[in-house]
Amino acid sequence: MNSLRDIEPGGNTIADNIPRKNSDGKFWLDWRYRPKDGSPSKRYRSKGATKALARSRAYAKLDKLQEAENAKSGWTVSDPLKDYAKASYESYKASKRLSPLTIRAYDEAFSLLTEPCSKHAHSLGDLRIKDVRFSSVKSILTDLASHHGRTRAKHARTVISAAIIDYLVDDDLLSGNPITGASLDRLTASTKPERTRGGVALTHDEAERVITYLLALEPLKEITSARGRWTVEDRARKLQCAIDQALLQAGTSLRANEANNVLVSDVKDVGGQMVIDVRPEVAKVGKARFALVFDDRIADRIRERMQGREAHHFVIGSPMNPAQPWDRNNASKAMRELYPRIAKECEVPALEIQRSHVWRTTNFHLWGRYMTPELANIQFGNSEAVRASNYTDPRDLDALVTAKEKYADKYADKSNTQQQSSTPIASDSEGIAA
Repeated sequence: MNSLRDIEPGGNTIADNIPRKNSDGKFWLDWRYRPKDGSPSKRYRSKGATKALARSRAYAKLDKLQEAENAKSGWTVSDPLKDYAKASYESYKASKRLSPLTIRAYDEAFSLLTEPCSKHAHSLGDLRIKDVRFSSVKSILTDLASHHGRTRAKHARTVISAAIIDYLVDDDLLSGNPITGASLDRLTASTKPERTRGGVALTHDEAERVITYLLALEPLKEITSARGRWTVEDRARKLQCAIDQALLQAGTSLRANEANNVLVSDVKDVGGQMVIDVRPEVAKVGKARFALVFDDRIADRIRERMQGREAHHFVIGSPMNPAQPWDRNNASKAMRELYPRIAKECEVPALEIQRSHVWRTTNFHLWGRYMTPELANIQFGNSEAVRASNYTDPRDLDALVTAKEKYADKYADKSNTQQQSSTPIASDSEGIAA
């Protein structure tokens, strides 16, 4: 049997000791447990008809001892995990500086983890605190990924690890985080899909056709019938939001979520130029910046849209209420419907697959690369390395032709200089003789 000095606070000797058979035929297991507060260990004895039963009863007794200790904080390992999670998640959000977009994503993930859902079967509601293991967490995340997608499962992994399990460890309800270091592939039984969008730029003529088409669209003339509970006017307002968000992104290179969260008060006039103040809680990287609206026609459309709205209203906003942001999923669905239509009407095949992010690559190719890196960092909200990696279109022949012409011009200048320096110059006497 281990001595007191060999037992760390919270430690026990159940696994170290061997049950011995007593004269009555039962097996006795003597073991010690030292409380987590560091007070001296105590001796316990568990009995059973077999060695396994004696050891099992020892662990059951240990659970009760630990529960009694943890009860001081109001929680025990037998409590429902869902109840604990509600409290720890609120504490997590209060302790972090999270952007509204991040909070929205995490709230959605937390709801999928805790609320009943017709699509996935497993959730935190099935577990007690003591049931938190790698296998149980993996089962939940795999189920989520299968029915709600890998991205939502990724957010759920962050929530369950950082906002729940880490708090359990801090409260001495778990000895460690069982999913620390585990990859998302392993936890969700999925692999990251190949990238199908991004890195594609429209030509100047294609971009011009699209912008002209969007500016000319009149939703009330495009939509002639109601659908379900949505009236013609309801559907027209939704289409108008999709059109104007596409134009806002085309004129500024804002990301979809950034454009969706621009307030009327964020639109500034600087020397007659329209500028969007991208607040840190809206920006993807959490760093405030200004984005110039490069197309005056789009600036006029934004001014027209803001008429009659208050400073706290959204420039795009919910189709039914501009004081509220447009639901991210509804906005994404509207864009999925709009862009294939643009592709067909404007004869721009790339937009059959590409969505609003295409404007970041397009604008970088059309005018962003003529900025200094510092200015491009401000307009696009990322680094030069990211733009080189993600906003470079490998099909851009214009850039290759320009490079060829620059090389040819330089080579021609060099050849002419060499030729001039090697051509003999006739002397006056030679010229007279000739």
